[in-house]
Amino acid sequence: MKRKSEALPGEARITKKTDFERIKREGVWIRGEHFDVIFARGPEKCARLGVIVPLYSQNVVARNLLKRRIKEVMRRVVLPKMPGQCDIVVRVRKKAYETTYETIREELVKIAMRHSEKNPETTDENR
Repeated sequence: MKRKSEALPGEARITKKTDFERIKREGVWIRGEHFDVIFARGPEKCARLGVIVPLYSQNVVARNLLKRRIKEVMRRVVLPKMPGQCDIVVRVRKKAYETTYETIREELVKIAMRHSEKNPETTDENR
């Protein structure tokens, strides 16, 4: 019996540099202790995710672990609750390398809830 893949589908990923630049320019920024999360209206019918994880003098193993944890939380908890045509970029701050999975989950969910409560138009006013 073949197991269903839990990977983030290709259509739900932001991969192009031009998309990242557009979202940074046009999106609404919400800053947390460990992450900056940018929400923007997207061209696709489903919510899409992009993750920016600078090395900050860390090794690649730590960077990849942090990316996997962020994608896991976003895929399982946050993206299913987001409306279609929502692009989300999570940008990691240096302190995120020192945090636990539970803290990552709590902060990303809290930021997503703040965005949902405000339900802002996709403008630059919160930047």
